[in-house]
Amino acid sequence: MRILSISCLLLISFLSNAQQPSYQPEIVAGHRSYTYQHNIFLPLAKSWTFSNLAYFDTEYLNNDRNIYSIRTMISYHISNSFQLNTAVGMKNPGTFSTVSLQYNYQNKRLFFLTNLGWYYQDGSAMEHFILAQYTVPLTSKTDLYFRGQSTLDINESGIFRGVQQLRIGIDKGDFGIGLAGGFDQWNNAETSVTNFGVYVRYFKK
Repeated sequence: MRILSISCLLLISFLSNAQQPSYQPEIVAGHRSYTYQHNIFLPLAKSWTFSNLAYFDTEYLNNDRNIYSIRTMISYHISNSFQLNTAVGMKNPGTFSTVSLQYNYQNKRLFFLTNLGWYYQDGSAMEHFILAQYTVPLTSKTDLYFRGQSTLDINESGIFRGVQQLRIGIDKGDFGIGLAGGFDQWNNAETSVTNFGVYVRYFKK
């Protein structure tokens, strides 16, 4: 609650200087489930940003294994490459909070991000996130798109939660479409589910 209160105060303080937010949703129709995720990104001031990440995975036949994750984050940009993050949110089995250090690298075709930090949800843990996406020009208006990402939550017993995503498709204008793979694990992969299908996403270049 303390982190949430600080985040709300920071958001209110900087809203007067905020720029136009971006909203980047994605939908996957898979063999096991339907998924929706989005990234809302709002610059608050020169060195501060607000973001909201949400992920929902709903099985067609078994609602007992639905997956959700909602993360609201405030970031302070130390430099063009490094930033400090504090976040609160909810995901199976309940609420969580994190503090982390993030590194970003970006050029015209490649975007790389890695994030390492402290994570608390019914006990302390380490959380590591990595994302890489790459585009290859096919025509003047069309790109071949690749993305891979992984999240690992690690405590003294091992990897108690893991999520990986793979995407390969075509970007044209503000839209992308292609093939998707999703992999979720719990308790050192004692329980795991996969989802393969087709994704559609909207984004701003």
